[in-house]
Amino acid sequence: QLAVRAAAIGQLAVRAAAVVAQVGAITQTPTTDRTVGAVRRCPPAHLPGRHRSRRPSRWSWSRSSAIWARPWPSRRTDPVVVAGAAEVVAGAVERVRPAGGCLEGRPPPARPADGVDHRAPVIRTEVLPSGLSLATERMDDARSVCIGFWVGTGSRDEDLDHAGASHVLEHLLFKGTPERSPSAIAEAVDEVGGDFNAFTTKEYTSFYIRLLAEHLPLGLDILSDIMWRPALRPTDLDAERQVILDEILMHADEPADEVAELSSAALFPDHPLGREVLGSEQSVSAMTAEGIRAFFEDHYRPRNMVAAVAGDFDHAEVVAGLESRFAGPDGGATPQRSAPDDRVVPLQVTRRSTEQAHLVLAARSVNRSDPRRYALAVLNHALGGGLSSRLFQEIRERRGLAYSVWSERVAYHDAGAVSVGLGTAPEHVAEVLDIVSTELAVLGAEGISERELSIAKGNLRAETLLACEDSGCTPRPPRWWPPPAPCRWSAPSTSPTSMSGHSSWGEVVNNGDGPTVSRGAQRADGVTWRPTCRR
Repeated sequence: QLAVRAAAIGQLAVRAAAVVAQVGAITQTPTTDRTVGAVRRCPPAHLPGRHRSRRPSRWSWSRSSAIWARPWPSRRTDPVVVAGAAEVVAGAVERVRPAGGCLEGRPPPARPADGVDHRAPVIRTEVLPSGLSLATERMDDARSVCIGFWVGTGSRDEDLDHAGASHVLEHLLFKGTPERSPSAIAEAVDEVGGDFNAFTTKEYTSFYIRLLAEHLPLGLDILSDIMWRPALRPTDLDAERQVILDEILMHADEPADEVAELSSAALFPDHPLGREVLGSEQSVSAMTAEGIRAFFEDHYRPRNMVAAVAGDFDHAEVVAGLESRFAGPDGGATPQRSAPDDRVVPLQVTRRSTEQAHLVLAARSVNRSDPRRYALAVLNHALGGGLSSRLFQEIRERRGLAYSVWSERVAYHDAGAVSVGLGTAPEHVAEVLDIVSTELAVLGAEGISERELSIAKGNLRAETLLACEDSGCTPRPPRWWPPPAPCRWSAPSTSPTSMSGHSSWGEVVNNGDGPTVSRGAQRADGVTWRPTCRR
């Protein structure tokens, strides 16, 4: 046994010596030589602990699996010897590590003598000759690029007979072009490991693709093709119609989803903001290929669109790529919208045989341009937007009356809403409503504390910055405010003027320092709460 252990220690020492010798050889390489291939740049995004994308489309390296893990040798090695060898190697690596911290990759940016950053603005915006608005953000540390097309038309821009047309178009654009079949697009994206998706909201529709920076031309090709030259075949509409009808039924099977939609209908009765994005079974069943193409030609025009790009790329290359691939009619305009009136439905109850009762209490609020939105965002976080919020702590943590309890703020172009939602056992409905009503009354009368203000501001600031650390952040604007500049490529507005005026995220995030306790109290006092929907 001693002989076996001695042999094992000898082999380990040889391996450690080889590693140290290899690192020692690197020290002989001039510091200007960036071609060292034996040492990997630190630390790659796909290694454990560096889960960069919050919505991985496939399996993630951050997930541990015995199938994928390399088996460790069964022979035991003296831990003292291993620790000693590790210290030797670590010391050698530290001696050759450059000041910037990484052994390979882009050198850290040089600091100017005057301490002022003279580089170009982080976010660049311009209007292309075609009328398309472009917003870009170069990320020097990224190896990917994300491209998004944002159309300034959503479900609120549809008449009642064509309710759901924006969502139907979202599906049909993935059916390809006269030159590209759906399977050809899927294979091209899969071959480069890309992520290609879209979504529809009440005020805009988004199509995006994320891939390695070296495949930027492919991303521009695919997105430009489907945005300017979609096939929109009648046979595709017939096939996709059933998929969308099933999607409508799927959402109807989810009580939490349905109660949220019913709440919107009660807040904005007889207005497009109160309708479902998916449309209805009747409107989707009645749609024709001619009607869908007419809707596309009216709304999918460059002056009603924003192209947003973030990642490792050259701005001029993106401009040239978009202009050379433009093949649609120019011009167009943003939709004309009418604001909802002041009517609301005070109470709406729907009865179904479910295990839980789902409740939403909602009120009208400020629009997405109102300066009070910052104070309301802080107020919302203190009420039910975080783990430390009043409703979460009282209803779930202290009393255990609900698993899901939350509050949120929604802001539109000319309207807004703030709501509280939860799911609880039917026998607890009265008790939970009393708790929520009491908390809202106290909040309206007293506002929030200094401690709650500090927690909310710190959380919202971090949430915004963390959501923008990579080119493929969650495809939606930050929950608590739509900033004038895009959150990476998640630009909620299609107006070129609304994207200008900010050269860095610091300017946007610093607006979160504005709310005070007094402003939060004023905002709470200005919201009249009432239950608008129960299920």
